[in-house]
Amino acid sequence: MSELLDDFMSLVATFAGRMYGIRSAEAKRRLLDEARQGLEKKLAGLRVEHMAVCRQMRNLNSALAWSAARWAIDQAVALGAQVVFIEGLGSLEAGGLGHRQNARVSATVRTKLFEAMRHLV
Repeated sequence: MSELLDDFMSLVATFAGRMYGIRSAEAKRRLLDEARQGLEKKLAGLRVEHMAVCRQMRNLNSALAWSAARWAIDQAVALGAQVVFIEGLGSLEAGGLGHRQNARVSATVRTKLFEAMRHLV
């Protein structure tokens, strides 16, 4: 990540130097430092936002799993079932996230669903 940022910053400095007539190395360095500080602040903000989004996804996955487990157990009780069998839920996939992300989300929710069902039975 830092290599990419360094390449980007040198490209910005070169472009800005040509556009604004900045010729000295010190002026380019100052421009790079100012741009780097701004980008680092944005990156820090994005990291905080990423953690908040991940926390929200975990909460939603947990709520989904517990709701599904409660519904399944309620249905079983209403039908007078003595035993609840859990089959593979490969069709329980989030849509539109890509194959790997779908598998990851599905496995997370499935695991929480099984745990919730065991707890509720």
